[in-house]
Amino acid sequence: SGDDSVPASVTATVAPPASGSEAAPPSQPPLLTAFPAPEDLLRSDAAAWRELGPLWGLTLGAGDPCTQALQNRLQCYSTQRMTLTGLRQLDRPGVLSLQLPGQGPRRALVTAMTSEAVTLQAGDRRWLLPLTALADVWRGDYATLWRQPEGVQGRIGTGTQGQAGQWLDQRLTELQAQGKLDVTASTFATRLAAFQRSQGIEVDGKAGPVTFMQVNRVAGVDEPRLTAP
Repeated sequence: SGDDSVPASVTATVAPPASGSEAAPPSQPPLLTAFPAPEDLLRSDAAAWRELGPLWGLTLGAGDPCTQALQNRLQCYSTQRMTLTGLRQLDRPGVLSLQLPGQGPRRALVTAMTSEAVTLQAGDRRWLLPLTALADVWRGDYATLWRQPEGVQGRIGTGTQGQAGQWLDQRLTELQAQGKLDVTASTFATRLAAFQRSQGIEVDGKAGPVTFMQVNRVAGVDEPRLTAP
């Protein structure tokens, strides 16, 4: 899993923060409409993470990418159960693992999405792919980064305690004051449950990475978003 962290001597270069409204570099290669050739896609998870990093203003060097990202308050998240609806709700660039006929897994960044198509990117190539074509080769393998609250040390698993929990409750209280959360929720637990219900997240008393990603999105935390193709 991309979530695994390993002891390593690693370095990462931090660029200026990515704009919350731009998910792709200013200079973009032209969009191709042909289906990507296997040799044009990324062969390893490490290569994919390193292509994703700059969208968060982070250049990942040698060593474990997720360890480096964590040193810069960015946490890796991966799942094998993502859906098209989930991609649209999370609204952030990420890595898709594609199963091409007769080939091993290949990877590409997803950087834009509409109701009918996605933009995939690998190296200096970009492709505009209908969602129907994506569904033929994508089975739900997805990975991305998300920005942790300031002051939090280490990976957040279930963030309802400590500094992560305090930050989360503060954000939920602010959202409630802005009319974006049920005004009858009077405790951290009920505010968390109300937010999760509003976002289609399982309500189980825990605050996992998807909850933090959605709070970041709704609260306007500076993270890259999916753009229009």
